[in-house]
Amino acid sequence: MPFEQLLVFATNLDPEDLVDDAFLRRMGYRLYINPPDRDMYGKIFQQYVEANGFSFESSQLDYLFKLYEIDKRPLRACEPRDLIQRCSDLCKYEDRPRILVDDLLNLAWRNYFGAAPTV
Repeated sequence: MPFEQLLVFATNLDPEDLVDDAFLRRMGYRLYINPPDRDMYGKIFQQYVEANGFSFESSQLDYLFKLYEIDKRPLRACEPRDLIQRCSDLCKYEDRPRILVDDLLNLAWRNYFGAAPTV
């Protein structure tokens, strides 16, 4: 069966620390993806909130930004998905209503990052 193959490498490490110049030249195309700004992060967050059956309110996003600021963490595009998935899992596990409140976001934050800052 004929097929087309595409090999993709993804890393958060500096490629020059992993391979030499000759390898990078043979790799051909490289793409750097910038971290999201607050606006883009908010859009990603809202999309995952609604896709997981929660209602979106801007206060949820404001609370999350406070956690990022206090913890001095950069925004990452994958984190809205991961945090909302944890919220969804916690609601299922604890048999709680699918309502996104600060304590649920805080619990998901602690579960994901290991600790939550005091807000």
